[in-house]
Amino acid sequence: MNAAAATLMSAFNSINGVPASANPFTLTQVLRKEWGFRGVVDSDWTSVVEIRRTVSPRRGPRRPARAFWLALMWTWASSLYHDHLAELIRSGQIPQANVDEAVRRVLRLKFALGLFERPYTDEAHEAERCYGRRATCWREPLLSGSLVLLKNDLRA
Repeated sequence: MNAAAATLMSAFNSINGVPASANPFTLTQVLRKEWGFRGVVDSDWTSVVEIRRTVSPRRGPRRPARAFWLALMWTWASSLYHDHLAELIRSGQIPQANVDEAVRRVLRLKFALGLFERPYTDEAHEAERCYGRRATCWREPLLSGSLVLLKNDLRA
C-alpha cells in the first residue's frame, strides 16, 4: 500500500535561523518540488504571528504575504490572512496564480474527503468513533509507551 499525507503542519522552530513557516527552501524547494507534495500545509499555532514579531519589527502584511507565498494554506490562532489577504492580492504582493493554486489544494482535499457530498457529520457516530470502547482500547498502551519523563536538573 502506498499512502501519503494530505496535510502537513510547518514547524514552529527555525532552521539555520529561518523560521520554518517562512522557509522557501523547506516549504517550496524540498516539500513541493523535490518531494512532490500536493497537499495542504498549515502553520504551527501562532508561528506566522511570531515570525512577524521576531523577524521584522515592522508592522503590517509583509510577513503573512511571505508565508502565503511559500505555500501555507491557513494559519492557526491568527486573523492575518483575513485582515490582509485581499489587500495583498490587489497590490500584487501575492500573485493571483498563488491564490488559485492554494484554493485548488484545499478543494482537492475537500473532494477527497467527500465534504461536498456529505458536508455534515453524524455527531453521535463521531462521539462513538472518538470516545467509544473500540476507539479507546488502543489509547492506554500507546500513551503509556510514548510518555517521556523529564527532570529539570541544573547541575547537569
